[in-house]
Amino acid sequence: MAFRRRLFLVLALLLLLTPGHSRAMEAKKAAGIAVEAVSWPIKFLRNVLTFTTTDLGDKVILYLPSVDTDPNRGVTAGAMPVLLLKDRETRGIRQIHAPSLTFNEFFRWTPTWRIYHYPDAYSQWFLRGSYSQKTNQDLTVEYINSHFLDHNCFLDTRFQYFRDGSRRFFGTGPDSREPDQSNYTLDTLRYHATLGLPIRSPLRVDLTYRIQADQIGNGPVDTIADLSDRFPGRTFSERKNILRYRAALTYDSRDNLPAPQRGFLWSTFAESSSQSLGSDANYQTFGSELRFLKPHNPSKTWISVGRVLLEQQVGRDIPFYLQSQLGGKESLRGFGDGRFVDKGKLAVGFEERIRMTQLTMMDVLTQLEIDPFFEFGTVFGQPKVLQFRNLEAVGGVAIRAVVRPQVVGSLDIGIGREGAAVFVDINYSF
Repeated sequence: MAFRRRLFLVLALLLLLTPGHSRAMEAKKAAGIAVEAVSWPIKFLRNVLTFTTTDLGDKVILYLPSVDTDPNRGVTAGAMPVLLLKDRETRGIRQIHAPSLTFNEFFRWTPTWRIYHYPDAYSQWFLRGSYSQKTNQDLTVEYINSHFLDHNCFLDTRFQYFRDGSRRFFGTGPDSREPDQSNYTLDTLRYHATLGLPIRSPLRVDLTYRIQADQIGNGPVDTIADLSDRFPGRTFSERKNILRYRAALTYDSRDNLPAPQRGFLWSTFAESSSQSLGSDANYQTFGSELRFLKPHNPSKTWISVGRVLLEQQVGRDIPFYLQSQLGGKESLRGFGDGRFVDKGKLAVGFEERIRMTQLTMMDVLTQLEIDPFFEFGTVFGQPKVLQFRNLEAVGGVAIRAVVRPQVVGSLDIGIGREGAAVFVDINYSF
């Protein structure tokens, strides 16, 4: 029944946001009378936003509910007033403050504060802090700049501490079974920095350093078996220190990183974690990724997007939570985070990003998209055992509000073999 209700919701939203073309409107156009090409659902949306917002000139306050149905966390609901600081010159958003207070049956009450800051079209800051009554904690600071050092370099740096009690482990391999799932808590302190050095635009070399200190314990979800009971020997109380060094050759002609509309990305990478360099694990990761965006008209109201990712790890002592994973918002959106785990993975995805309309609300130009998608992928121990009969397929639709060039709010609904999954987040999946 839950599957049918979510499928009905997808269809209803598709119909709701489809622009109307009544006979009366067509008759007016034929007579040369100017009409506003806006359907009644869009007018209704404008009325709702007017009712739930306060416009303070260069600031806007939105009073929004916060509802999430992540497959691993269950239902989380609450309130999220959002403060938008506008940039009148670009008709965009300069800064977002998004505090929330939510409730989840496993983690209880959680206050959260999020800040998104966009100094210009090429850089962004992100800060998030949250503290749950039970288990979960998070502090994240991230800075990304695609025109670093006088427009020649790329920089991505992130510091994060989080304690997440929603993690699931089903065993390794493509044939892991849903009844075998277990719950665990990942407590980790992480830092990574990527510096992209140009060779000849748009070709560059990306150098990445990652360090993290991890601890694994049983989770708080009492309706699911503990990790130590289902898979003995996987938990550890002393922190493991993992240091990784990555080098990648990247060709990136996309016109924008947060909300691109055209371009091509190809990246081939190699990564190493070595005890001789201070890490507690010895393994290597190799892979290649391809993405493309092809607009079908000059106004870019219809864009075909695709992604192929192939990854393989080599080593005997790879921690299970650091192995290649499929599931979640970024791959196989019909499953929860980390549903499939092994030393290698293949992920393929296609989207049609279709702009249904665009609205100017409170001096901010917002585009509304309905983006159907199809994905398939699998995990494997090594390439020679990759079998296409193990491919998992997911179909669905993403409903998105885009304020270019930086902001993408997305509601992704995917349907896979084990049912439906819903993800609410910022940014495109790929």
